[in-house]
Amino acid sequence: MRIHKHVGIYGGTFDPIHLGHLNTAIEIMEAHQLDEIWFCPALVNPDKLGAEPTLAYHRLKMLEIALQELPYFGIIPYELDRPGPSYTIDTLREIIKEEKKEAYPSKFYLIMGEDTAFSFVHWKEAKEILTLATPLICRRYASEQPIIWEGDPEICAALQTGMTSTYVMEISASRIRERVSQGLYIGHLVPAKVIDYIYQNHLYSSRPGQK
Repeated sequence: MRIHKHVGIYGGTFDPIHLGHLNTAIEIMEAHQLDEIWFCPALVNPDKLGAEPTLAYHRLKMLEIALQELPYFGIIPYELDRPGPSYTIDTLREIIKEEKKEAYPSKFYLIMGEDTAFSFVHWKEAKEILTLATPLICRRYASEQPIIWEGDPEICAALQTGMTSTYVMEISASRIRERVSQGLYIGHLVPAKVIDYIYQNHLYSSRPGQK
């Protein structure tokens, strides 16, 4: 029995949290035998500075609702409490600073999708991130094309090592928002209780009573 917990850090705007996110977390958790996964909602995605996300309060609430029956999933709201763009390196440093107070600090893994992984080399202090957390990248089982990484060899090697074949649900948060604004059904994309919250709070220009 290992004494150090193995914890996956899963960042994103989660606007809204959907079944694709949950599927990714479960697949990665099982594939790498992680003990817990901590969802880390971003206040502002550095890659989407021109976009205005839904209020942090609502995104956090939807996360809480979606995860309430999943005991090994938690939420770390550090980025919501920090002004400006949300950088992973800053969050990891904050997490690890707290973990050092524990008798047996956790080992951390950074969960990301294949598309996100391609931009990782451009992230703020990407090489430093690798010293704090091991990247785990979800790759579709059906993907057969070899990946050609570009950039720093050390970063590329870490990303390649972290590639994990998973069953990926092709769900887009932007498409969900669009469907809600059009009054279309989203029950196949979003947890039922999250859908209730979306309509009760009239998020995404929703129409009351439409599901």
